[in-house]
Amino acid sequence: MPAIATIKNTLQKQRRKTLPSTPKSMEQLPYPLPEVYCKTKLGESFLLCDGPLGGVRSLVFSSYNDMIYLSQHENWYGDRTFYTCPSIFYQMHSIHTYYDGISTPCIFALLTGKNEQIYTNLFTVIFKKMFKFRLPIRLRTITIDFELAVYNVFTKNYPTQVVEVR
Repeated sequence: MPAIATIKNTLQKQRRKTLPSTPKSMEQLPYPLPEVYCKTKLGESFLLCDGPLGGVRSLVFSSYNDMIYLSQHENWYGDRTFYTCPSIFYQMHSIHTYYDGISTPCIFALLTGKNEQIYTNLFTVIFKKMFKFRLPIRLRTITIDFELAVYNVFTKNYPTQVVEVR
């Protein structure tokens, strides 16, 4: 069996042959995004938003089926990571549901910061898309790691939802 580093290098070479190169700056990020990043493998639309959140370009991804699944649940979970997102973004924020022992990620957002305006814009995009798709919003509780900006957005703008901090 080849070493992990060899496997990684082989996979990266194959990726470079089939996908556009990873941009090194926000200015290099093509607008509009190439189709390969906007659709699922089944051809379903995957890009929810390519525009300013908090005044800076951000990307929000979710399929229609994932939005349906999210809309059917009362409990959402917000998580973020800084290590696996492209370097031109600050973080990747994801929203999950949990059902029957399985956590399902439904939304992925590549964000350039972590302030209240960015999160206000993010949740506005999500809820507007749900309204556009005529999906009910059953959200009652959102559980987050302690990110003060997300907490503030929900307590100020969505006071009927419970915010749980883990």
